[in-house]
Amino acid sequence: MKPQELVFSLRVAATSADPGLLRSILRSCHPAAIARSMSELETPAVASLLRAIRPDRRGGIFGYLEPEIQDAVAARLNDGELGELLACMSPDEQADVWLRLPEDRQETVLQALDRVDRDTLKKLSSYPEGTVGSLMTTKVATLPSALTVADALPRVRAHARDAEDIYTLFILGEGRRLVGTLSVRDLLLSDDRAVLGELCRPHPIHVQPRDPFDDAIRLIRDYDMVAIPVVDHEGSLLGAVTHDDASDAQELREAVRLLRLGGVTPVGRGVTSLLKAPLSVLYRKRITWLLVLIAANLFSGAGILAFEDLIAKNAALVVFLPLLIDSGGNAGSQAATLTIRSLAVGEVKMRDWWRLLLREVGVASMLGGSMALAVSLLGLIRGGIEIAIVVSLSMAGCVLIGSLVGAMLPFVLRQLRLDPAAASTPLVTSICDALGVLIYFGLASVLLGTVGPLLPRGWAP
Repeated sequence: MKPQELVFSLRVAATSADPGLLRSILRSCHPAAIARSMSELETPAVASLLRAIRPDRRGGIFGYLEPEIQDAVAARLNDGELGELLACMSPDEQADVWLRLPEDRQETVLQALDRVDRDTLKKLSSYPEGTVGSLMTTKVATLPSALTVADALPRVRAHARDAEDIYTLFILGEGRRLVGTLSVRDLLLSDDRAVLGELCRPHPIHVQPRDPFDDAIRLIRDYDMVAIPVVDHEGSLLGAVTHDDASDAQELREAVRLLRLGGVTPVGRGVTSLLKAPLSVLYRKRITWLLVLIAANLFSGAGILAFEDLIAKNAALVVFLPLLIDSGGNAGSQAATLTIRSLAVGEVKMRDWWRLLLREVGVASMLGGSMALAVSLLGLIRGGIEIAIVVSLSMAGCVLIGSLVGAMLPFVLRQLRLDPAAASTPLVTSICDALGVLIYFGLASVLLGTVGPLLPRGWAP
């Protein structure tokens, strides 16, 4: 069914309360496609459809909705309905929705859950955002290490009803201590009399709940894992992070980093839709950095004002000012983007800052030299030999300093326990603008007073 046809069918199903049409849609369409089409409907229609869908399908569809739509629908459901809906979702998704609820409603919704779901929800929501614990699920397939393959198969079938992922089986010893992992494929191909503790892969790669979830994402990617176990400090299994949850978290993290690189502040636990977000939310996302950048740009204006007399005597200097400061800002933005990416994917560690600094000095010197040569020709044509020398040296200096600022600022922010993505393009550009003004007019004030007399009298290019 095409997207527009699905939207129309869902709208009809919501208004006509036709159970046959809704069953046909659920049978023929993937939950993600249904959720995507539901996003085109009004909130009351979405809430009505969810009430009509049987519980085992309801939670899966709701989990695919965008956070702002989930919140709007949750506001229209009573506590019992919302509790029933949360009970149909995976534990990590439960925690995400519950944490976005108003505080005065969280406790009442919590009481609508059974004791097991309530305890799990409290535990997962206690982990800080951005940690493995906030991303893990507790619905995993576990088996005692003493079981044989023949005894394990019926238990795997039982786990399949509730576990979020059964492709990786976690083999446990006493006290839920993680002994190893076993794939369903290996289980099916093994002798019925074999013992799981001897079949499993011992000492599996694992993470702890308070580790940054970037660690889990990196390990899943590097080792091509379906799920990575989460254990406590004693080695007891707490849950697992599945590859699909890790992929979703990585996509969200990259979206947040992209916003920050553009000087936009993310709001809440998700990335708000540009078309559906209230204007007040979009205003809050953008105003903070714009005000900060106003203050940063005041330094550029103050620098220009300080060299007012020099500019009055050498008007040709003004022609090259935008070119120089923009080149320094562009070089800084390039360096910042490369550094932030390398820090994010683990290619560069904090201890590598000095090695990156040395490499950036070499690269920036070559870039600055090439750009200085190109701009010197323009300076020669527009202002003469003195201006050409000033402009070319300033270009080399602006590119070098801009690149070093862009490369090192993410390390400084990481050391201050801030997100390196906060070294956004506008911030790096504003810093480089101010430094570029000082470099350019500082060199001009010195060289225009010493270079001129050294030239032969009457010499002109």
